[in-house]
Amino acid sequence: VVIKFSKEVGYVKDIIESIAEEIGILRANEPLQSVLANRLLRALNMLIGSWSAENLMTLADIEITPFALTPNVYQYSIGTGQTINVGKPLVIGEAYLIDASNITWPLDIETKEQWDAHEDKLYVVAPPERLAYDPGSTQQASPIGILYFYPIPDGSTVYTLHARIQTYLTSLVNLGDNITFPDQYYRALVFNGAKECWGKYHNENNDPIPATIMSIARESKRTIETLNWRRIVAGVELPKAK
Repeated sequence: VVIKFSKEVGYVKDIIESIAEEIGILRANEPLQSVLANRLLRALNMLIGSWSAENLMTLADIEITPFALTPNVYQYSIGTGQTINVGKPLVIGEAYLIDASNITWPLDIETKEQWDAHEDKLYVVAPPERLAYDPGSTQQASPIGILYFYPIPDGSTVYTLHARIQTYLTSLVNLGDNITFPDQYYRALVFNGAKECWGKYHNENNDPIPATIMSIARESKRTIETLNWRRIVAGVELPKAK
């Protein structure tokens, strides 16, 4: 599903033109030159890439397609075109298993370092209790992560994995492409993009970034952070009474 902006803003080109107008290098109704457009697009994609690392700037977690585990297999690749075919996650938010009797088994999320610390990694039991995620190296030709289950699932029943993941924000590719961000992101992209690009075109006179751009950039980013904020419910498991 492609979520478009309002009628006035539906394409990548519209954002780029708005940024150029805000930093004063494009007059209203003036045609946008391709060289300038591509420079601004590169800068905007760098901004979007940095937002991916900020938890509250990413869109809500998405749920992966339920995936049936294979008995006696403890690791699975995850990423586009991988065993679990979904965009490579930043993090695993939550996960659980459902067995053939429709019983739900929660999974504790742990780090790869915690998984490495398990002494008997070949321990087989029903069902697995923990899930670790290794996103792999920072630079990869094909973005791939690895999921590790502990203990290893046995063959007594079929366990289906359900998980919510936080994914990377998608870069903008072509000026004529539809926008795939919700409406609330438009203002933040334009004014934070203007803030990001200001110095490239005003360094000669050392002009400061206008207070209006700075203010709207902060406010619009804070709006998205509020939109994406999710209440964390914590609990404490108390020992059972003897």
